[in-house]
Amino acid sequence: MLAVGPEIHPPMKLRLRDAKATAVVLNGQWPDGRANLVKGTNDVWSVTVGPIKPGVWGEVRPLP
Repeated sequence: MLAVGPEIHPPMKLRLRDAKATAVVLNGQWPDGRANLVKGTNDVWSVTVGPIKPGVWGEVRPLP
């Protein structure tokens, strides 16, 4: 897995490259608390979330 982003400004866009993942999920401390990344070209997964308040944590989990 290779991180391509993130771009930290509202909204936040997270991108990563993982050729082996079948799904990628972002979990965090915001309303709804979960976002599924969408696979694009060149095995790059991405999602846009936010706005997110400062101090909020998140976790990216690729699923084989």
